[in-house]
Amino acid sequence: MRFNIKFFYVIHEKFEKDIKNLIVAISGCLFPIVISSIIFSFINNQITNMFILVAFGNLVMLHPRLPDGENIIKILKEMRDSNGKSV
Repeated sequence: MRFNIKFFYVIHEKFEKDIKNLIVAISGCLFPIVISSIIFSFINNQITNMFILVAFGNLVMLHPRLPDGENIIKILKEMRDSNGKSV
């Protein structure tokens, strides 16, 4: 875990298989959507609607210039280099 004056972020360990690294990178953005959808299916009120909005707003983190997007692109490049094929 790293701390900076403006923000902090978690650095996860790298797994031997690249596909596991890709799953970890993508799940950080998709997990809140899954949880908020489950909550929304049981309870439908303004608070759960706000959770859904924030969860889908979290998908912005997949943009290539943000940390999650950079990690995914880096992992895909590593997979391409190790396999010799484009992913």
